[in-house]
Amino acid sequence: MRAKSNRKLKSFAAVPFIAMASLLLTAIAAQFGPFRLLDYKVYDAMVQSGASNAQTVAPDVALIVIDDQSRKAIREPLAYWQPHFAVLLRALSDAHARAVGLDMIFSAADDRAKGESKQLAQAVADAEASGTPVILGYDASSPLPSSPLYLLASTDSPRPLGYLNLPADPDDFVRRFDPCKPDDHELAFSFGARLASSALAKEFDCSREEFGREVRITLDGQHSAYIPFGRAPAPTQTSLADVLALAENNNSAEIAKRFSGKIVLIGSDEPQDRHATPGLREGSGRVPGVEIHAIIVQSIYSGIVLRNVPAALTWLVAFVIAIAVAAVIFAFRLEVSASGALVFVVFSVLPGFIAWRSMWVMSDATLLLSTAFSGGIAFVYRYRAEFVAHRKLRNQFSQYVSPEVVERIIEHGVELGGTRRKITVLFSDIRGFTTLSERTAPENLVAQLNEYLSAMSEVIISHGGYLDKFIGDGILAIYGAPVEQKDAAWKAVSSAMKMLERLAELNAKWKAEGRNELDIGIGIHSGEAIVGNIGSWRKLEYTAVGDTVNTASRIESKTKQSIQRYNAHVLISGATVEELESWDHFADIFAMDIEQLKGKSELTQLFVVRGLHGAGRKGSAANA
Repeated sequence: MRAKSNRKLKSFAAVPFIAMASLLLTAIAAQFGPFRLLDYKVYDAMVQSGASNAQTVAPDVALIVIDDQSRKAIREPLAYWQPHFAVLLRALSDAHARAVGLDMIFSAADDRAKGESKQLAQAVADAEASGTPVILGYDASSPLPSSPLYLLASTDSPRPLGYLNLPADPDDFVRRFDPCKPDDHELAFSFGARLASSALAKEFDCSREEFGREVRITLDGQHSAYIPFGRAPAPTQTSLADVLALAENNNSAEIAKRFSGKIVLIGSDEPQDRHATPGLREGSGRVPGVEIHAIIVQSIYSGIVLRNVPAALTWLVAFVIAIAVAAVIFAFRLEVSASGALVFVVFSVLPGFIAWRSMWVMSDATLLLSTAFSGGIAFVYRYRAEFVAHRKLRNQFSQYVSPEVVERIIEHGVELGGTRRKITVLFSDIRGFTTLSERTAPENLVAQLNEYLSAMSEVIISHGGYLDKFIGDGILAIYGAPVEQKDAAWKAVSSAMKMLERLAELNAKWKAEGRNELDIGIGIHSGEAIVGNIGSWRKLEYTAVGDTVNTASRIESKTKQSIQRYNAHVLISGATVEELESWDHFADIFAMDIEQLKGKSELTQLFVVRGLHGAGRKGSAANA
């Protein structure tokens, strides 16, 4: 187990480096378009999940929408609606609207349009004089129209103009807006920013990094800020036809009720002016541009702005999560680790979601990818390390233990450096092998010996034993190591009896072939020994050393007497008998005379094994 623990410690030491590598890969991925798209889609999911968490305060913005009802009521091209807008402006000015924005561009240049433009320009000037500023929308990518309305506006300071352009992301979604353009020849503001500025009667600062003064909005590398979809309250909406009808009927009280103190935007809901947004609409999610501008105005006016989490903090959070997921990969079993890592990847966007609910925007793609990279690298690292370790263990043990034991070694690890453990040792030897070798041709002897050792090895391995080594014609097997076995003694005794059965089959075969028969003795002893990789730096082998091994060998040497006196080929020590009885295994055993084993100062009680099943100790073999 210590070897397995050492591998774990080495793996955990690699965790910080894996986390740093994952951040490096994420930084590289951030240079490509799919990374930004992933960031957008996770952001959209957060907006959709939290769309119901909009501010519950009453909206400060109202919309007058040119809808189908309005287009049916005024059956003229929109280019000639300027007199109707002039009526609206006077009604809204009389109702003390806080500010009015015209989300449309009057670009017609014929005589009729120019004449009507003068009427609208006069209405704009009258509204301004009565305390209701009017902001005109324009296209920043085109020159201002040459109508009187825009000529008048361009001479005012500050100019009551705001560009209507909404930047679309590569997937054609509108998520952000550019509040100002500091690099223009003349400082320009977006439609929403200029309208909010007029409503607040304050001028805003503009730089490449920040917009605003009292309400500060941090800008990203694209000089833009996120529109707080789902966070700012939705504006009230009224059909332009209804408002015109109220104005024509001189119902100023109702107009004031709806628009007094409000920032009013007038715009169309035509399909060509609709944009895909993060899920504020079911189905396509396309929203009229005037509604998007209304959300921008509301956010700036009321201070409901989304700020970007500093990049350094985002990378720090990503680093912490990357360390955590790599640690999880190394801490548990592989299948558990894989599930845990997947959970980490799924929930890696949680910090971004928490930040978003607190009006901050964090790069969720950074968190998601760094977590996925960390988990993937850690998984590959662990798989490779375990694959190498498993292959090494298989190569070391597959010839000496059963496949099931190899798998247990791989699963639970094995002490390869030497440890004290209670084991049972089986030592077998061929009786009279020296004499046999003198009267048998070497090639025939080797062939017969190989057949015998192969058969005995299969028996030992199939009974869960570890085939330690061949010592000439002798076999040393260990039970209880490298994998701990509570019934090691029973497995050893069972192996010994099966070895005798298998040898009887081989002897019958060899007798029929005219070859010599073999006789073996088996000694078994249980006790503590040092097991592990033992040897020199040139060659190491997994084995057991200690008195337990020597005692098993000495017991086997006494089988010469037990075979002659009792025809018993298997002798076991009293320690092995106690191990059998402690686990309720009662073999057919008889006590042999107390013997003086070579190298032992104390007498040792040995037992003859006649069979696998019995009632336990039955006195002496001599009286059996």
